[in-house]
Amino acid sequence: DIDSVVKPLLAKTGVDVSALPEELLGLLQNPQNLSLYCKISSVCHDAHPKTAWQLCDCFADEVVRKDVLLGESAIGFLEEQASKMMSERRDSFLYSEIRIPAEMLQRLVSQGILFERTGRYSFAHQTLMENFIVHDVLKRNLSLRDFILSHPPLPFIRPTVRVLFFHLENQDQRKFVRQVREVISSDDV
Repeated sequence: DIDSVVKPLLAKTGVDVSALPEELLGLLQNPQNLSLYCKISSVCHDAHPKTAWQLCDCFADEVVRKDVLLGESAIGFLEEQASKMMSERRDSFLYSEIRIPAEMLQRLVSQGILFERTGRYSFAHQTLMENFIVHDVLKRNLSLRDFILSHPPLPFIRPTVRVLFFHLENQDQRKFVRQVREVISSDDV
């Protein structure tokens, strides 16, 4: 409930609840989104994402990219690891697969980006993983069609396709329309 749970929790963290747009408050009814926003608000009080994927983008920028112990190298690692996990249809990876300093890994765990269980690491939130995959796809200049065709036609890809779809729609309307038409008109998809 927004009034009895979300607003009091945010007020305790120092957020001016009266300045938050209604659409953000609605988004924060989801406990996962609320958790991400609380972490964002601990480092940036003027963030007002409108969608769940904008919330994940904001989290990546404010909590990972701007962190002096993490920065761009952590972003690159997370994008690469998320894409690798999707390609291999895995939900976790071993410590032996990690090619970053132990301090960075510990920071990713303490910031709630990754969690460790019996020697395996996973993303703390599926939406974060999807967001990092999408940024890796965009960085590699893959089209929506190319991304879809690069994976077997299994249901697990749908949420990531949806996130990519919304990212494209928000970034460049012409590119978005062109890529959606390409997918719709393709016999391969």
